[in-house]
Amino acid sequence: MSGVLSPDGLHIDGVMEGDDARDVNRRLLSALRRVERRTRLRAEWTADGSTYRFFDYAFKSERPA
Repeated sequence: MSGVLSPDGLHIDGVMEGDDARDVNRRLLSALRRVERRTRLRAEWTADGSTYRFFDYAFKSERPA
């Protein structure tokens, strides 16, 4: 995993395993919120040739990777 602090916040690239993108997103956001309750997460997960976008726990879109 690697991270960069930018004016927009913290940008992290890494690899996680899970049943699907929704599960991985939920686990990451839940872990972050244990540390800071007000955490916001904009995430993109790529799996099986598709990219899934989330804002917090809400699924926003799916597109080919």
